Amino acid sequence: MKIILSRKGFDSEYGRVPSPILPDGRMVSLPIPDKHAPTVYDSIRRDELAMTDLIVGLGAKRGKPSKPIAGTDRAHLDPDLDHRAVPRPEGWRPIFGQSDAALGHLTNEGVGIGDLFLFFGWFRPAQLVDGRWCYLPGSTSVHALWGWLRVGGMYLVNATLPADIRRWAAGHPHLQGPQPPNNTVIVADDEMVVAGRRLPGSGIFRSAPQRVLTEPDSERRGSWRMPAWMLPQAGHATLSYHGDRTRWTLIDEASCRLRAVDKGQEFVLDCQRSDLLDQWLASLFSDVGRSGLPPAPSPTAGQ
Repeated sequence: MKIILSRKGFDSEYGRVPSPILPDGRMVSLPIPDKHAPTVYDSIRRDELAMTDLIVGLGAKRGKPSKPIAGTDRAHLDPDLDHRAVPRPEGWRPIFGQSDAALGHLTNEGVGIGDLFLFFGWFRPAQLVDGRWCYLPGSTSVHALWGWLRVGGMYLVNATLPADIRRWAAGHPHLQGPQPPNNTVIVADDEMVVAGRRLPGSGIFRSAPQRVLTEPDSERRGSWRMPAWMLPQAGHATLSYHGDRTRWTLIDEASCRLRAVDKGQEFVLDCQRSDLLDQWLASLFSDVGRSGLPPAPSPTAGQ
């Protein structure tokens, strides 16, 4: 099984602010603006929260010159993992689209059915103050894993997409507007097995230390703490776009530092040791239940 570390959500160019980690640990990946998408921010929710309240409060921006993102702007809701985000047609499944060079890279790396996407993005703790969302004073931003999708099917939209998927996926941005010839959608599997536990084939994480990629106390969010077995010189695994050994530094027998590339959407991890990969995934999914979400922590006083 290959693992794809897939960068998604707001970044320094699209949105220009970190996605929020809420006081209860929920991670809300903010979808980037997309003028061709069928969905507006006003129509997207995360449980009881309106997406517009988050983007307005946190000061999200679009375009050049920079303009605030409004609730009536269109959002690229992809990967689309939460069935409650918008009204759904019968038969809806979690789904993800990819095209152009990023899809070409996945194809060249042999990504296919049964492989696992781990979505990461730029996050910072946020809080609600006087009815408005803002970042927690003194907090820092990090790269963190926020969701997952095990590949159940991959379909070229203009050639192999079945009619039933086309029906329930009609509102997905990769089925709207102008698209390149290799435009593809990836549908989640129903379930997967991690360390002997059956879990949903897709879902959204809550914030947890084991899912933070950025090194503790690092001034650079692209400086990642990774398992030592990922070092190229260890000979157990390769991570695409990161073959330059000068990017890697051994910290101790269990961990290493990776200076992640600034650009790139999909980094494919191919590990030849299933035992090492299983141990790492077991840690990442240790608090995830059969429902796909870890139990909500008790509210902290004053939050």
